[in-house]
Amino acid sequence: RPGEAGDAADYGRWAEWRERGEATCRRIYGANYDALRRNVSALHPLLDAWIVTDGYGRALSRPGLDVRRRELCAIAMLVPQNVPRQLHSHLRGALNA
Repeated sequence: RPGEAGDAADYGRWAEWRERGEATCRRIYGANYDALRRNVSALHPLLDAWIVTDGYGRALSRPGLDVRRRELCAIAMLVPQNVPRQLHSHLRGALNA
């Protein structure tokens, strides 16, 4: 339901968030998932863990909107920001979803 945190405030569920995040991120990035994880890990392993656990698991995988609708929301937010690489990734992600 809108405005409710759901399990997003329960840090004891971090392992579940990580599992959900890996599944959602894999679905969005498809064949590029492994390369994405390697590239982000090369920047810093904690950044990779944070993106997967918090970004994709805790936030993007929570109940409410399905993955396709979340990707369409991401696209709508990225268009006016003029960030072509991120937009391209999320356009492909929407197709994958």
